[in-house]
Amino acid sequence: LRNKFAHEAHKMHDLIKPGQGSIDLLIDACNAITKPPLAYDMFKANIREFTLADKLKDVYAYLHDKDYSQVFYRDEHENLRVLSANTIQRWCAAQVELGLIDLETKIIDIYGACEVTGELDFLPRSTSVYEAQAVFSREENQNLISLIITENGKPNQKPLACVAPWDIARLAS
Repeated sequence: LRNKFAHEAHKMHDLIKPGQGSIDLLIDACNAITKPPLAYDMFKANIREFTLADKLKDVYAYLHDKDYSQVFYRDEHENLRVLSANTIQRWCAAQVELGLIDLETKIIDIYGACEVTGELDFLPRSTSVYEAQAVFSREENQNLISLIITENGKPNQKPLACVAPWDIARLAS
């Protein structure tokens, strides 16, 4: 293409003839910049709001039913707030001191409730940061929350390091 520009500029009119498809793509690109789609239109959903009086069992049922990790509620000032599964878990951990949670429950009794598969991937010790970043970027790794580094990248080996997406993002900044 460079040679075409440098040596055959007089023939460029044959090279640069945009077709209707190219014109349509350019118009779409211009519209996306000058009239971007509204976030509401792209992400609208029926969002349930809980109240401070709602019971935790109802929150858990909703989280389970919808496969969500957070719910919204109105605080005492009617401001919309978020209650995450992590927040609930921290609260549950604090309740252990009060003896309100059965610590004799075995992991085998609860591991079936673990999140979807594909949350973890295992990589060998020789993996570069750029390779780790590429793993998070793959389409098939949408559920990936952590990369576990082992000697040879095997799940039955001792974990040597743990890389989360925000670790990669922090390196990029």
